[in-house]
Amino acid sequence: MAKHPPKMQLFVFERNFNCFLRIWESYIGEKIEESPIHYLYASNKEAGNVFCYQYLSGAEKKDLTKYLYWMHQTGVAHFRFVTTEGKVIKFSIDEKIYNAQGQFSSDNFRFYYWLRHLCVAVLFKDHSAIKRICQIDKTWFKKVPMGNNTFDDALMDMIIGVFAGDKNLKNLVMNVMNKSDQKYLTDTEAAYVYNILMPFSDLLTMVMTRVDEETYHQSWIKAVASHKEYWSSNKRLSEEHDGWISFPITAVSSLMYDQKGFKLPKKSPYVPEWLVYGEFEPQPSVEADFYEGEI
Repeated sequence: MAKHPPKMQLFVFERNFNCFLRIWESYIGEKIEESPIHYLYASNKEAGNVFCYQYLSGAEKKDLTKYLYWMHQTGVAHFRFVTTEGKVIKFSIDEKIYNAQGQFSSDNFRFYYWLRHLCVAVLFKDHSAIKRICQIDKTWFKKVPMGNNTFDDALMDMIIGVFAGDKNLKNLVMNVMNKSDQKYLTDTEAAYVYNILMPFSDLLTMVMTRVDEETYHQSWIKAVASHKEYWSSNKRLSEEHDGWISFPITAVSSLMYDQKGFKLPKKSPYVPEWLVYGEFEPQPSVEADFYEGEI
């Protein structure tokens, strides 16, 4: 497995956990109303960090579910906020309701975050949130310095096509294959695409196609191995919490279980079984925050 944080690092995090909660409370209050464009993302990042650390620390599922749901609420709210310019939107976080006028910002607006928030919405089976996230047009990412490359665009189209039941899914899949050619990617991009995104893409297509369980299991094992290889490839990557859990593989594993009844072929620290099988307290959809006609 990737180099997960050493015990001392986890101990220090546990010791400072109350500090995190104080930071969270300071964000989810006056600060988020004063500057939602900054603190929505900041609180989302904090919730994601604490979920990963607490998962590795062996925290109770009810607590992990709470942190992941914070991540879900702030993630959907963030993308709604920055893609709804000039319109006042309502969003709820930790049972508190806020109103803010949408405003675009290129900060922290990346395809990676879009995919992560979609995956978390899948895990909560929040179909309204999935639909809303999939409504975000890829042209928004063109406003961002070093935004989507041609492969990101192709994969985004395919992912949206899967959830929309697009009849041209075969063409969308072929476009992903074509845009994965090395000529469209830098060396850094290629490593991420080939080890993380393409294995995820292969698994996702299986949700919409006829596939036997053995074939799925073989692809799943390869995808997890690729995840491990990428996030263990150097010291910097091995210490990033983004690699400690694979949200893409976990989300698609949940879809395969829900739709085809396929279980995981083996245990993996990167794919929490309880998330795949939905063994946690259901949480309400964020749809209640949407304005009329939003989806």
